[in-house]
Amino acid sequence: MDERTRHLMERFPEHADAIKSLSETNARFKDLIADHHEVSDELTRMEPAAEESEFEHREELQRRQASLEEELILLMVGQQRP
Repeated sequence: MDERTRHLMERFPEHADAIKSLSETNARFKDLIADHHEVSDELTRMEPAAEESEFEHREELQRRQASLEEELILLMVGQQRP
């Protein structure tokens, strides 16, 4: 299991089984994990916003992260249905 998948499992431990399964079988899910990890890393590395443009960029990244998490959750919940 790679770092990106582990990071997502830490973020959503209640979906660990679905994350493991989907990351092994679903290419779209793997792409979403990679995108989510990239955005999360960029947010982590950012300094507190000093200028408005930096503040706007941070907000855009946060919106992107939330959107990716929504997509990931939909796939995870769908995986867990009987």
